[in-house]
Amino acid sequence: MMKCPKCKGRMHAETYYNFVRSYDAWKCTSCGEVIDQTILVNRERTHRDV
Repeated sequence: MMKCPKCKGRMHAETYYNFVRSYDAWKCTSCGEVIDQTILVNRERTHRDV
């Protein structure tokens, strides 16, 4: 089980769709935080640059 980095709530896998493609992400059932691979890469890049 994955825990939300924001509120420590339970996260579940969801598939999101836009006009061009679909992608998988994790969504928190408590606060609604959404995390996908692009968000994780950008957060890692931001933390590394600080």
